[in-house]
Amino acid sequence: MNISQYQGFHETKKHTSADFPYITYPCTIPQDFPSVPLHWHDTAEIIVVKKGQGIIYLDMAPLFCKEGDFVLVLPGHLHSIMPAKKDGVPVRMEYENIIFATSLLLARQPEMTSSLIETFLKGDYAPEVLHFTSKERWHDNARLIIEETDLLCSLKPEGYQIAVRGNLLRLFYLIVSRTVKKPGQIRSGRLDKIKTIVKYVEDHYAEPISVGDAAQLAGYSESHFMKFFKESMGVSFIAWLDRYRLSMAARMLTLTDDSVLQISTDAGFSNLSYFNRSFKARYGMTPRQYRKGERPDGESSTAKV
Repeated sequence: MNISQYQGFHETKKHTSADFPYITYPCTIPQDFPSVPLHWHDTAEIIVVKKGQGIIYLDMAPLFCKEGDFVLVLPGHLHSIMPAKKDGVPVRMEYENIIFATSLLLARQPEMTSSLIETFLKGDYAPEVLHFTSKERWHDNARLIIEETDLLCSLKPEGYQIAVRGNLLRLFYLIVSRTVKKPGQIRSGRLDKIKTIVKYVEDHYAEPISVGDAAQLAGYSESHFMKFFKESMGVSFIAWLDRYRLSMAARMLTLTDDSVLQISTDAGFSNLSYFNRSFKARYGMTPRQYRKGERPDGESSTAKV
């Protein structure tokens, strides 16, 4: 797993190719990386839980997912992934990221299918509506479609792109027929303000960032911003910023040979002692222990690159 794939919040890396904008990434947390920080991108994403369990945050709402569940992330929506914990220890979750351009779902000439899907894509839905579990009557059909598509992408027979697009349409038929009957929700300006702050942190996390800087971006006084951020994210801005910086440091420890001092600086920490204390409090081990492969679940492993 390349650090650049999840390094930014607003992902601008092109995960898909121009000729066929569909790709999958197998991932495991906390083995590959401890968590996936808050981000968004202009492509659609389906997160399929293969084994274990974890928490997928969609527009900051927590969705507790287990094996067999999948979550649809529409373009432009904030999302992140955190491991669930058992007795304070992160639980392993294997999952698949299916990333694709929504253009695959739309015909070049207007037709009923495109009209229905466009209406769906433009809708605003409560996060729970886009979380699909085994309780759905059509869950087994959806799982088989995803598995068949994975096999097609692995073997790449002649003309497989046609079959993949057809499978996506079959999957979206199941999703749209289930979802359009659900009441939507109006996305407030709150999310747009959070996305502005998120983008700023993406670009400047290695630099000093104050509450005042973030408050100015949101157009609030510092006191109002601190209340706004805590209500939106569940933690203070400084605590959230530290968590993000620590997640970047964890990836750098795994994927680079830079010194701990250099990594702490590159992640935005000006004090090495504070970085070491914060890292151990967050991950239950020192940065050097983490680099040696002593993962939070007690297994020794090496991150996939």
